[in-house]
Amino acid sequence: MKNLIENNTFNKIVLVSGDGDYKKLVYYLVEKNKFCKILFPNKKFASSLYDSLGSEYFDNLENLKTYIA
Repeated sequence: MKNLIENNTFNKIVLVSGDGDYKKLVYYLVEKNKFCKILFPNKKFASSLYDSLGSEYFDNLENLKTYIA
């Protein structure tokens, strides 16, 4: 991941996950301005570890059409 970020081979990442396993990665990508959104498959069971991230960085899959378009 660091190699991808340092070589600028992509603009931003959209991650689909509901658990907190990717918290460190998400915060690292936000810091590097390479993170777009984390989409929760089921908002009801989304990890609270992302609460401090800010609502502009997460959404649920009900709004997926917005990101595909």
